[in-house]
Formats: sequence, structure tokens, C-alpha cells
Amino acid sequence: DTSSFFKIIFRIQGSVVKEIFVKLILTFLIGLVASILYETADFTIDKSGHVMLGALLAFLLVFRTNLSYGRYWEGRSQLGSFIKSVRDISMQSSLFILGEEEEHSKLREEILRLMRLCMRILVENLEQISDTPKESMEVVNTEKEWDDWARDMDLINIGELTEEELVQIKDHPRPPLLAM
Repeated sequence: DTSSFFKIIFRIQGSVVKEIFVKLILTFLIGLVASILYETADFTIDKSGHVMLGALLAFLLVFRTNLSYGRYWEGRSQLGSFIKSVRDISMQSSLFILGEEEEHSKLREEILRLMRLCMRILVENLEQISDTPKESMEVVNTEKEWDDWARDMDLINIGELTEEELVQIKDHPRPPLLAM
């Protein structure tokens, strides 16, 4: 649910709060002890170390953000190149497979069907990867997920996917490559 800003901000699911909760409490207790010592025992800490550490953390944060931004645009440009290549293959197959015989017509239709199927499988695979928890980082290709995907996309009924191809997709470690 993305309707409420505060629900998104304070949501625990998908957050790192579970992993850092113990460290957060420990840091709070250290800060509490330091605050009590400062108030009661005239205990002070030199600020120059904190300033240098803060500057270093700021630099590393900006560096990491820039690196992530670059990786995003690299992936985005690779996806754009892939889409362009699929479009080129589809157009070239329509233009260069000459002949009005049924054999040529079926070959053109089959190439176009496989290109559409490849794009749909790629999108599904990317969505599964983005929904996969970070600790496993493997796409879960269970038979039920692929059956649900094929049914949701209605690929079998509209002739985009045969039952045999669905079985092959289920068993293949990298389904987008299978359609290519």
C-alpha cells in the first residue's frame, strides 16, 4: 500500500530495522552512558575525531550513491539495447525472409512470437529478481510460479506459448535465454 507516507516510512517489512535493531539499542545505550558521564562527572570528548569521521562518512555515502546511480543507468541502457535488438530482429525477419509460401510466413510468425515471448519472460524474470530477498539473490523458478505466470499472461490461450515450451521454461536455469 503506497497511499500513506507514514505507513511507508514506518513499515518494518522490507526494512533493515530487523537486522540493525540490536546495534541500534547498543548505540543508544552508549550514547546514554556518555550523556550521563558528561552531566555528572565533567567527562568530555574531543570533537575533532567526530568531525573527521563525519566527513569520511559523508564522502563514502556520496561515493556509494554515485556508484548505485551509475549501476542503475548501466542496467537501464543494457535493457534499452536489448529492446532495440529485439525490435531490429523482428523487423529484419519480416523484411528479409522473402516469399509468400506458407513456410516463409510461418517462419516470420515464429520469429516474432519468440521475440515477444523473450521480452515477456525477461520482464517476468526481472520482476522475480527484484522481489527476491537479498540473502538468497536467486530467482525462484518453481513450477507453480511459472504456471501462475503463464495463466496470468494468458500466453497458452493466445498461442504465444505451448505446453511443451512452458515445461522447458520451468526446467531452464535462465528462461530468457531459452527463447532466444
